[in-house]
Amino acid sequence: MSPNYFVSRFGSFLQLFAAVLPEERFEYNGDEQGHGQTVADTPRQIKSILEQCRTLLEKEEFSDAVVMSNFFLADIGKKELVRQIINETKISLGAATFIPQPPADGYAVSAEIWAMKEKDINRQGQAPVKWFFTGDVRSDEPPVGAYARSLNAFQKIASQMRQNGFAAGQLLRTWIYQGHLVLPEGNTQRYKELNRARTDFFHGVAFLEEHLPHGYCGSTIYPASTGIGADDVDV
Repeated sequence: MSPNYFVSRFGSFLQLFAAVLPEERFEYNGDEQGHGQTVADTPRQIKSILEQCRTLLEKEEFSDAVVMSNFFLADIGKKELVRQIINETKISLGAATFIPQPPADGYAVSAEIWAMKEKDINRQGQAPVKWFFTGDVRSDEPPVGAYARSLNAFQKIASQMRQNGFAAGQLLRTWIYQGHLVLPEGNTQRYKELNRARTDFFHGVAFLEEHLPHGYCGSTIYPASTGIGADDVDV
């Protein structure tokens, strides 16, 4: 099995997106006597994904250009194992996020990677383009409930942006993974509470103000944002 991927242009950049599954399931028998159920060999599956990523990035000349990666795990408790193997294989996968969502077809882990590189553009006299990516931003432990935890996570993103020289109004895109997205919470729904937190966080923030036409009076500009359901209820 080889990665599904495409390469496209984004302004002055080329970007590569790939979805990667292990080459095979790499299972073993969980019973020493040989009568137990087969168990996923998660380390081998992770290593298979990483080696495929390395080969693809070298082939398409995107080595050291990965800005973001997502790992979907049947067991979110394997998160640190993924981090460990990434470090051991010395492959750079940008801002990594770990999502408690079993991949299709019984795999223990799957991955998405996104890489970007500037493509032979003469930028003489222009300021260099600076990007900031962050991943695996999770709420601190004390807040309880979807609203409080979502708002806390947005505040952490804003803090990370400030520490790296960016303002909240420069936020371009968010991917939000929420456990049991449409589960009821009190007299409302978890996803509605997430949206309420996002609205409150965005209140008063002028997004991309310096790039709007002079005298612009249209509707408010907001970052592109996607809410995605996952397993686990983090409350």
